[in-house]
Amino acid sequence: MDYSLLSTPPSCCADFALVPIGTGNPSITAELAEVQRYLKSSGLKHTMHSTGTML
Repeated sequence: MDYSLLSTPPSCCADFALVPIGTGNPSITAELAEVQRYLKSSGLKHTMHSTGTML
């Protein structure tokens, strides 16, 4: 498939979740706060929910 032939949509959604791996600590509070600050300063429309963040 030649992806260069696909049209670019006017908008899209992406959902992501942070999962701690190999940290020895299941808490991601500090990392989540950093992501929240970054998203707020970026101006991206986003929604944080119980299992992740939607952009």
